[in-house]
Amino acid sequence: MPTTSNFGWTTPADTDLVKDGAAAIRTLGNGIDTSFLDLKGGTTGQNLRKASNADLDFTFAGDATNTVVDAAGDLLYGTANDTLGRLAIGTAGQVLKVNSGATAPEWGAAAGGLTKISVTSFSSVSSVSLPNNSFTSTYNNYLIFLKITGSSTNGNLAAKLRLNGTDATGSDYHYYGLYRNAQSGTVGLGAGTTNFGCFVGFYGSTADLMPNYHKIEVFNPKVAERTSFLVHGASSNNDVTNQMAWVNSMGFHGLATAYDSLSIIAGSGTISGNITLYGYEV
Repeated sequence: MPTTSNFGWTTPADTDLVKDGAAAIRTLGNGIDTSFLDLKGGTTGQNLRKASNADLDFTFAGDATNTVVDAAGDLLYGTANDTLGRLAIGTAGQVLKVNSGATAPEWGAAAGGLTKISVTSFSSVSSVSLPNNSFTSTYNNYLIFLKITGSSTNGNLAAKLRLNGTDATGSDYHYYGLYRNAQSGTVGLGAGTTNFGCFVGFYGSTADLMPNYHKIEVFNPKVAERTSFLVHGASSNNDVTNQMAWVNSMGFHGLATAYDSLSIIAGSGTISGNITLYGYEV
């Protein structure tokens, strides 16, 4: 019996009798029905795919991405040839990077960029501390912006390192400072070893001397080594000598300890304001 050229379905021959036509048509129809069996079935939303390289070999399946995605914000990437993987959404402020093995994407901090970690407001306190575990292994160094908006009296500010909710005390803080009086032009120098903490600046109780701004850089506090500080700011208090002074100082804590936070200490009275912490990589 002759067959079709592409799929080999049986067809009637030119010499077949008319009485055999019904059987021939039935044979052809059964061949077509069998060949297209894979097109039967499936459910709403499924896709038709090739099951193999064989002719008319198909299968119905759902969208492969739907079985990989688990939550809003997931990203899809190739884990191998013809294989999908899932990367869950990162945290606020992170950027998409390539991992250290250059094998897959990952979320992480922007290299060399600043990431805001926390903002702490305070009112009429003698000291204020960053939250515990503010310093982590995620960042090498930290930048702190301190704004003093009011105080009950005149005084000096200091920074103390902190671990597990406790300030590091003892005479292990060393500082070297320079300030210039805006009114008189007098330049002041200071240095010392103290348990008060590293010198940050001045503050005063007169309203027109507020606010005071201070920028504090802290280097490698999470590493068990000597932690260093750099401070820049515009400070003021009611003492004639120190009224409206630009302050630059540096210091360090002499113990080789890893710390997770920092406190700002008022030398006398109370202070109000806010403190903003950023982490940055170098």
